[in-house]
Amino acid sequence: MAPRKKSEEEKKLAKRAREKARYEKNKTDPVKAVEIKNRMHANYMRRKEKVKPYCQQSDRKKRSLRKEWREKKRTYRLKKKENYQSGRTLEERNDDNAALQAEPSTSRTTDQESLNTSPGKTPHQSETGKKRSDRNRKRRHREYLLMKREMNDRDARIAELEKKCETMRKRLDRLKQKNTRSPRSLVNMIIKKKDARVVKKRLLFGETLKRQIEENLLTTKSRKERHGFVKNIIGDAKWLRKYGLLQTCKFIPIKILRTSLRRKVSNSAYNRRIKTITDNVRADVEAFLQEDENSKLCPGKKDCVTRKKVKKQKRTLIEDLSVLHAKFCANRPYNISYTSFTRLKPFWVLSPHVNKRETCQCIKHENFKLLIKGLYDANAIASPLVKNVRMQMCCEEITEKCFFRSCQLCRNKTILYGIFDGADNITYEQWMNTTVDYEDTKTKQMKTTKRLKKIPINKSLLEVVRQADSESLKFLAHEGNIFHQHKALKKLKDTLSPQEVLIHMDFSENYATKYNTEIQSVHFGGNRQSISLHTVVVYYKKSMVSP
Repeated sequence: MAPRKKSEEEKKLAKRAREKARYEKNKTDPVKAVEIKNRMHANYMRRKEKVKPYCQQSDRKKRSLRKEWREKKRTYRLKKKENYQSGRTLEERNDDNAALQAEPSTSRTTDQESLNTSPGKTPHQSETGKKRSDRNRKRRHREYLLMKREMNDRDARIAELEKKCETMRKRLDRLKQKNTRSPRSLVNMIIKKKDARVVKKRLLFGETLKRQIEENLLTTKSRKERHGFVKNIIGDAKWLRKYGLLQTCKFIPIKILRTSLRRKVSNSAYNRRIKTITDNVRADVEAFLQEDENSKLCPGKKDCVTRKKVKKQKRTLIEDLSVLHAKFCANRPYNISYTSFTRLKPFWVLSPHVNKRETCQCIKHENFKLLIKGLYDANAIASPLVKNVRMQMCCEEITEKCFFRSCQLCRNKTILYGIFDGADNITYEQWMNTTVDYEDTKTKQMKTTKRLKKIPINKSLLEVVRQADSESLKFLAHEGNIFHQHKALKKLKDTLSPQEVLIHMDFSENYATKYNTEIQSVHFGGNRQSISLHTVVVYYKKSMVSP
């Protein structure tokens, strides 16, 4: 019997099997495997260049491609289904399997071949699995749509409730306000209504009220009553200021209006608070500023000031008010502002006047101050003030032991210097006794005398630093004597009994005498006599003075 002629499909399957076997054989050879891989990559790149990618296609072309793919997929599935429903016998299927097994077996088969030759899976089972998969997919899609619809409904409900909550909150805020409408909004509302009768009535009310206020001001006789009347009507003029209507109050005398507004400001809570502070600390501030370590008493006969029939001897502040304010707050259990401190300063305690020269300065203080200033100009120390240098060498709360260097905490402290070059030369000034040569106009001979002058001195920075260290000890001892004297004098004043007096006598001024008529030699020569005044101050208890 002649062999059965193979169909075209069977020939293609056999050819495909032979190609796969040859491909698997070539893969075992490394050289041929690389050649195959390169050839396949070149073929892929050549095909890719001919075809335009899907992402670069137009929308119209994309729709046609998707439609074509759907048609091909449908055709493929129908053809696949016809293969199973065809009238092929079991023997024909077995012959096909035997023919395929005769060829070299490969590990890779097509989806169509594996589907047709899968052992143990019938067409009915495949169709049942496909239907079950489609049914599950549709069920999941329905559940997803239902869940999405519920979430959208919930979001819409939340947005609606939030909108209602915001509306009710705004409505509550409007209800809480006492005056829901401002004067401008009321006027705008009346104008929008265009009711001439209402507008006329409002204007008539304003003019009538204005005329009534004018008549009441004319009938009041007392100035105090007029001020009180205007104050009760306009108060602090808050609304008049806001809408710029103070100019319309010309029917009220301008002096009365200004005084009423000024009195309103002067009676504010701020000034009442200041008055309370003044009543509590005025005496403390006055006593602090009159201490000898904070101010010095002017010795002149004319150095007095009178205010409200109270005559006081002038006192001049030793330091700036800002420094004294910090010192006052540091030694008190309470704090007051700098403005209140300056306001509570007694009228007879004055700051040094710029036009008045200081002619009674201590030579030790001045020389040490000039020395510190020279070091500051050379950038050797951080501050030119003597008080800051004193704070560096003493404790925070200075005592007599600190001044005399017997304090265990600060006895070894010195001036804090920065980084400097000791070989540099600096110039500073000092008050010194110098010998001066002058020519006598009568005898035409040279004579010598000694005078105090402020002389510039040039030294190396290292020598000036050593001099500052030695002079600082003498300066602190000098300051300690002053501190002790002030402390002792204050103690005597505080412990003074009614049967005792404290007498403080000091040099005051020199006066030159003059004659009613005098010759020229007396006026220009050295024959004028001088008189020295010594001021004496007597302190006593007030209880000693009889009323």
